[in-house]
Amino acid sequence: YKSSVTELHHLINLYGYDAQVFFLRTLIEEIQLQDAKHGGGSGRDQLKIQLLQNELKEIENEEQFGVILLQAGEASRDGPLFEDFFGHLSRVTKIPLKCQLALSVASLQSSNETTRKEGAKFMKTKLKEYGTQGGKGPKLPEALLHALLASLRSPEVEEAIEEKERDSLFKQLIDQHPDIDTARGPCAGLVHLQRMSPSRLARHEKRTTVANLTLLATGSGSDAGGPSEGVRACDIVEEIGRGAGSASGQAIRDVMSLFPGMGNRGLAEIICMAVRTSGTPQDAHASLAAGIFSVAVRDTWNDPGASSFPQIEASSVGAESTQDAMNIVDAVKDCMPDAKWADVFDLMFDLPDLKIPDRHAFQAVLATHRAARGANEPFPLAAVLRLRRNTRAQLQFLKFAVDTEPAALSFATASKPLLDPVPGLPGAEDASKVGGPNHCWACLGFVEVLFELAEAEDYGAVRAMFDGPLVATPEALLLTICLSEDRSRGGLRAELLSKVAPPLFDDASPHATLVQATLAERAPLQLKRLLRSIQERDPERSLPKILDILQKDELVSFYASLLNGPPTELSCQLALLGDSRGALSLASWLRETLAE
Repeated sequence: YKSSVTELHHLINLYGYDAQVFFLRTLIEEIQLQDAKHGGGSGRDQLKIQLLQNELKEIENEEQFGVILLQAGEASRDGPLFEDFFGHLSRVTKIPLKCQLALSVASLQSSNETTRKEGAKFMKTKLKEYGTQGGKGPKLPEALLHALLASLRSPEVEEAIEEKERDSLFKQLIDQHPDIDTARGPCAGLVHLQRMSPSRLARHEKRTTVANLTLLATGSGSDAGGPSEGVRACDIVEEIGRGAGSASGQAIRDVMSLFPGMGNRGLAEIICMAVRTSGTPQDAHASLAAGIFSVAVRDTWNDPGASSFPQIEASSVGAESTQDAMNIVDAVKDCMPDAKWADVFDLMFDLPDLKIPDRHAFQAVLATHRAARGANEPFPLAAVLRLRRNTRAQLQFLKFAVDTEPAALSFATASKPLLDPVPGLPGAEDASKVGGPNHCWACLGFVEVLFELAEAEDYGAVRAMFDGPLVATPEALLLTICLSEDRSRGGLRAELLSKVAPPLFDDASPHATLVQATLAERAPLQLKRLLRSIQERDPERSLPKILDILQKDELVSFYASLLNGPPTELSCQLALLGDSRGALSLASWLRETLAE
């Protein structure tokens, strides 16, 4: 049992997210949840339950716990998931309350409408259970708290829970987490929206103008207890709706006028919001919302000179266009001409707000950069060629970057070095072709960060990115891998080398000698390691092949340095084989080696 579980964990670590979901799905399918919760089932069933409990305990602290478990549950059932399923699964697996809340949040993101509605009922039950614990209950991670607060505004939860009860649950969650910064942290915008909800204002008879609201997020304002405490500029722009970035940009300038002290993070949050919402349908009411906001900023509700209520003209762009995002940046530039945009686009890959789910969002990132810094300024690839805090967005960006036209994004502009051309080698013939059209597979920094992301984010997704060059240009890929620094534990690098190295050392490739000679010149240490690994796999058959390779004219110098260096198992065996072939004198080699 123990060895089988260890092997399963090895496979999950190797193949990543999808393997984890598949394994959990299989266990859930094998267990009759309704019977198991009453203690029924055979000893074999109990073993499966124990295994499922252990697996969930291993990942219960991961941010994506709820999503993983929901996807496994949905895959195990034909049709929607019901509240009973969530309850039975929670009791059988004995997952803690915070994990049950994470599962309820994930259920609201399901593509199945019934699952979302049933998940809202499950969330209602679990939030009440959490509320009864008062301050004694376990503190929730800030990301989960933020997700729960946001979920209370979802249509399914609004249908399942009355407004007054939702407000009470919102307050309970905030009160039970006094250490969470609701003035500047991720929850700040949601707290502000809750405070400014029409029903709440009506209950408290609270009237104010936007111009007088305290904006502690920027350090401005004088009333430290204002209802806008901690609101972010990006939240206001998003609340107005897509289309706020009209040709005039008036609404954006009005927002920026409230944040005179905005720094790089505030600008980065606006870019992240523009990218995240760039593919959503344009809000039909954005022009009206922008008009209302502008009137509120100026406090001109009773302006007798206004012939009608002002509506800012919205930009007429479709969901496929990035123009609205570019208009937002243009308006921000008007208000902040000295903004340090290079730092802004670097910082945003550390923010959880950045999401790049599809190519449209990726194009929006490039479009906003062009709008901010000009079409002639290359995108700062250094921002994504080192491991960032938001590894998911970083990996999503790099996945779409691989086949992007060089005119839009070229890895030749990166500060990291490129593979020097190797004349005659496909994929590396000359400087204009090395590593593909945009040179990504010749960029050592690109391959190095993929090794790290395979370990930190999603092994399967990163491994799939290498499928193209493994087939089209395996020799050039081998050179790039060998010249790159591997800062991970080496799992992906080892797998890739096992695919591309053997054909080259069996002389199955017409370019084998050229690659061997290039490795001997540019990466001699890596060539020694490759030869050693080949020899260790099959000592009897591989040693004659290795000697044949080393006796080629192109590798004479490398062979000599191998024999003249510190003695190793490989060099000793090569000396023995060379002596038997009459290629060298073993006695002379031993004398010289021992003398040194």
